[in-house]
Amino acid sequence: MVLIVAHEFGHFIAARKSGVKVDEFGIGFPPKLWSCEWGKKGSGKWFKRNDTDELGTLTSGGLLFSINCLPIGGFCKMQGESDAASKKGDYGSATFGQKTAILFAGIIANFIAASVVFTILAIVGMPRAFDNQFTIPVDSRETYGEVIISGVLDDSPAAQSGLKPDDKLLSLAGNEISRASQVANLTREHKGQTVEITYIDSQTGGQKTIEATLKNGESGNLGIATYQNEFIKSTWSAPIVGIGTTVQFTLETFKGLGNIFVNFFGGVFSQFSSDQTIKNQGKADIEAVGDSFSGPIGIVGILLPNAVNSGPIYVLFIAGVISISLACMNLLPLPALDGGRWFLTALFKIRRKPLTQEIEGKINTIGFMVLMGLMVLMTILDIGKIGKM
Repeated sequence: MVLIVAHEFGHFIAARKSGVKVDEFGIGFPPKLWSCEWGKKGSGKWFKRNDTDELGTLTSGGLLFSINCLPIGGFCKMQGESDAASKKGDYGSATFGQKTAILFAGIIANFIAASVVFTILAIVGMPRAFDNQFTIPVDSRETYGEVIISGVLDDSPAAQSGLKPDDKLLSLAGNEISRASQVANLTREHKGQTVEITYIDSQTGGQKTIEATLKNGESGNLGIATYQNEFIKSTWSAPIVGIGTTVQFTLETFKGLGNIFVNFFGGVFSQFSSDQTIKNQGKADIEAVGDSFSGPIGIVGILLPNAVNSGPIYVLFIAGVISISLACMNLLPLPALDGGRWFLTALFKIRRKPLTQEIEGKINTIGFMVLMGLMVLMTILDIGKIGKM
């Protein structure tokens, strides 16, 4: 919700700077919980609309600030939001340049929010997401988290000794474990031997020491897979890293969206082919899109457990990534999104034809219905994924 409010606040600032009157700036969605007239003392009201008309606009002509019951975003309600509105202070009466600034200000706000988040993370420790992740080499230092077991093979020495996924390795054969790469080297060095393993039990949180007799092979002698979180810290270059990381994630996001569209539409068209191999490949491409794209339920299902297990650094990191995703989605020329509204305005300006309220309303309504349909589809896919778990 914070990221959406930041997005709407960008619209708010740009609208005020452009001379467009903002009727209401709301946090959350109605019904209203509390509202007040901006800058007017004693105007705060609980569960009331203040002195407003049937549309919720202040009859005094001021700006209504509201906090609403549904914590799922926010909104910036401008006067005369239709492109055809022409009264002074209407969004419709603003110049094309001012409309461009207003529409893209929310997107810019999300990019700024992501840059601030990544700047903070660059100071406290940025999780590594790419092998070629943006850094300033002369001012970057890598640190590593705990070595954690991600998987245990059945009937392996690890399984027989009681090791489980999520256990944290501390030492093996008398050697302190500080890097995940040490595990393979040590088990190869001590293959065929009985060694002591000290770890933190994931269920009890207590430290335990067990013995395991390793296999006598070239690899897989203990029978575990491990992972380790890697962080990159910066000092004076943190703001540069924050901006650079935002640019890098933006490019990766558009690359991912491009792959999704190519796989989906390519998969759909391939179903009309007479070649069964092409049809099967197309079906696999469509399924890959469904597996890689999550809706509201999927996102909540991923974020809530990770927020509890991974700590504040990863929560902040995910917030930065979501902020970039919001910005990128709103850049797309789809009706009902900021990019779509701008594209529609620009198209009719090039054609030198007026964009009437009726035409704009129909296009945006259709676009909104398509977006809601996609949200429903993604929700169904999410439920299907949960059913397969």
